[in-house]
Amino acid sequence: MPYNYTGEMPYSLEMPDEALPPFRPIQPNPGGQLDLTSVIGRDVDVRRGVDAVLTERRHLNLDEPRRFGKTSYMRLLEAALEKQNGVTAIYRSLQGYTTSNRVVESVLDAVRQVDGAKTGALSGAVKSFLREVQLGPVGLSIAFEKDPLTAFSSSMRSINEALGTKTLVIIFDEFTEVLGEIGKAEGAVAARELLNSFRRIREVHPQIRWVLTGSIGFHHVLRQIGSTEAALGDMRHFDLGPLNPGWAKWLAGCTLWGSGITPEEQSEEVRQEIARVTDGIPILIHMIALHVKDQQLKALEVTLVERIMDECFKRRDLVTNVTHLLSRLDTYYDDVSTAEQILDHLVSGAAAQTDLLQQFPTANRRLLESLEADHYLTRDSANSLRWKYPVLARLWKIRRGI
Repeated sequence: MPYNYTGEMPYSLEMPDEALPPFRPIQPNPGGQLDLTSVIGRDVDVRRGVDAVLTERRHLNLDEPRRFGKTSYMRLLEAALEKQNGVTAIYRSLQGYTTSNRVVESVLDAVRQVDGAKTGALSGAVKSFLREVQLGPVGLSIAFEKDPLTAFSSSMRSINEALGTKTLVIIFDEFTEVLGEIGKAEGAVAARELLNSFRRIREVHPQIRWVLTGSIGFHHVLRQIGSTEAALGDMRHFDLGPLNPGWAKWLAGCTLWGSGITPEEQSEEVRQEIARVTDGIPILIHMIALHVKDQQLKALEVTLVERIMDECFKRRDLVTNVTHLLSRLDTYYDDVSTAEQILDHLVSGAAAQTDLLQQFPTANRRLLESLEADHYLTRDSANSLRWKYPVLARLWKIRRGI
């Protein structure tokens, strides 16, 4: 039977502008961690996530660029899943982990925190992987020290059986980064073995669902460790993207109010222009509002919005928060020079794939596919390639001095 979504999210993305909530002052905070009450416009995305995990019984992977709101979205998803009957959701960030054992410990430590882990059937499953005396962080049994992945699989089987008809959803943030770090620290074989263990666990333990996220594309990490997309073949790739225009305008109005310009002192045209210029990327909306606050502007004209965006991109204290959006080339591309040349060329407009391959002899289809997968490029209605987000092309142009 399908789960019924019971989260309290009254404002749908499909609603017209007049159905959005009233403006409220929001302090601009580009790059900082937001309180969940300040995360807006993700209602439909949360419902899609809940439906995919529970009704469709799918596992999810998500690899949007940094600063697109993945972590905030994961916390919203966790909260919404927790409201469903018979569901427990656990969020964990793996940032900084470099070994397979540390990832395994994080999974089991998370399960240990679940309600019911200290009593009943789940308690027995948890005790099977802990030492007899346990204080503080999780301490693994001797079986784990001898053969951690086999013991891990055995423990997950016990946990799956103990769940009965209940569902446990484990949400791992920064998973792709950690998988790459394990490849460096322990070798590609160790990283592949961990990834394959996760795949086997997903296949045979249906009461445990997984949501794996990262700021690095799975395609890059899989190639680095010598694996293929088959390792994720059972997972649904989930796209998040920026805010829709209505919510982007609303956030522009709220952050301008937080910067000292009340809704009565704003115009609809200014809010609309901010939404357009930023392509609805929340961190950029916050950035414009912070610049307004720093400059102590008391009013904002439509004609100033693009200029302010450019000024933000030239401010070192602000631009460091968004350069992550364009930071994958040096680390993950074999032919950085050709990738840069293609991106330079497309700043001027779209081009057919065949034309690009002719104009740049060192380019190949895999390079273009990577640029698409990394959210640099997309295809238009004529199947030509162009920058996915014009505002990032704007930032690229300024950084490259084009």
